[in-house]
Amino acid sequence: NGVRTSRPYSLVSSPNNLAYYELGIKKKEGGFVSPYLLENLKIGDLLETTGPLGEFYYNPLFHGKNLVFIAGGCGITPIISMLRDITERVLPINVWVIFGCLTEKDILFRNELEDIAARRSNIKVKFILSEPEPDWTGACGFLTKNEILDFVGTIEDKYFYIVGSLNMYQFIQGELKAIDIPIHRIKYEAFGVPDDITKVMGWPKDIDGSKKVKITVDFISQSQKEQISFEASSIEPLLNSIERQKDLNLVIESGCRSGQCALCRT
Repeated sequence: NGVRTSRPYSLVSSPNNLAYYELGIKKKEGGFVSPYLLENLKIGDLLETTGPLGEFYYNPLFHGKNLVFIAGGCGITPIISMLRDITERVLPINVWVIFGCLTEKDILFRNELEDIAARRSNIKVKFILSEPEPDWTGACGFLTKNEILDFVGTIEDKYFYIVGSLNMYQFIQGELKAIDIPIHRIKYEAFGVPDDITKVMGWPKDIDGSKKVKITVDFISQSQKEQISFEASSIEPLLNSIERQKDLNLVIESGCRSGQCALCRT
């Protein structure tokens, strides 16, 4: 529709695979980009890409040999990439994977995860469902500190990776804090913005999703200064609102689009 934009997507393929990149893209209903990609992209289409970028990967110098991966929903994608790397190189490390989903049908890469756990004694996998069907026999509810302790055992030598929604990260961070996991032993990656930003702690109570706000963009160059204003939704990310203004024809370089990397700061 004429809008130029970008989105970060996690590599699912192993970093050892240099022949091609495999991405994990989940369709988000009402999303700005993923529905277009999954409904319109065809074999042979060309896309412009950067990277790979990011800091969410295993570093043996700092992360040790006992890793706990905690993923929610499509947050499992970078975990799959690291697991493939670990198994391909037969790294001498221990891994505990805790994968939280809504229902059993939402367990992405289930067969591969179960196969890895069956073949590798040093890798353990646990699924936990928040909205299970009656015949589900696995763990249920939210991932609490007690669930973590029961699964991983001693925590003194563990390094934790958390990847999922911002809401999930904030909850898990609280559970890890309750069992005295220091912040320097936690690495996280939040996927995008919350589905409902108005429910995030700290959001002004007097601003709901129907409110419009005025956005002013200043363009400054050596020869001139120009100012353009427009109305935007109060609950939409600023980058999205700017990109929707076709007359601006403005593409701001960005990375995470979740407020972590600061690449879009201008």
